[in-house]
Amino acid sequence: DTRGGRLKAARPASVVFEVDVPEVLDGKERLLHRAPLTLAEKYAGVKCDLAVPRRRKRGWLALLEQAGFDRTKKTVWVLEGLLYYLAPSVVQDVLIGTFSVSAPGSRLVASVVNHSSLTRATKRGATGAKASWASWSDEPERDFLKTGWRTKTVAQPGDGVANFGRWRGEPPVPRETSQLETGGGCDPVPRTFYVMCQVNEGGERGAHWDSDR
Repeated sequence: DTRGGRLKAARPASVVFEVDVPEVLDGKERLLHRAPLTLAEKYAGVKCDLAVPRRRKRGWLALLEQAGFDRTKKTVWVLEGLLYYLAPSVVQDVLIGTFSVSAPGSRLVASVVNHSSLTRATKRGATGAKASWASWSDEPERDFLKTGWRTKTVAQPGDGVANFGRWRGEPPVPRETSQLETGGGCDPVPRTFYVMCQVNEGGERGAHWDSDR
């Protein structure tokens, strides 16, 4: 991702952290080492494997804090195009870990796919990046809450809040309609969800979480 050099904010963030495997960040450093930073005052690349649990010495959270991450500052976590490539246990570790070190007012945005979308992408003979998808969520509101994150918005591409005048297809089938047609069972419609969560300023947390504090 190149948001740090493409986007501008009315008030720049103090630092943009980018967490990815070494080969990806090494390649980006070679290509973008002279590119201006527009979204924040500083940039820090954190080379790690998210599959290493956050509490281990070389876990992603330990390395993130070594790079200067400050738990007391509001953070925006961007997990777009990521979670469905991770095993369910890794997804849980990432969501619980990000929540446990997020100051009040912090936000998380993520994209997830439902079970029908995962099944279609990984069917026998499938090729390409989607064939490696490994996790799904039919009810992001419930699944994110289990890790502590309370959802503020769950939208599909083409919904009113996820349109931006660029959607050219048919509006997505409402989730309630699709599930009613199947008697409340597994949603047969392949879906992608954009999820936005927030830690309330008052510090209210979800029902199920563990903490590194």
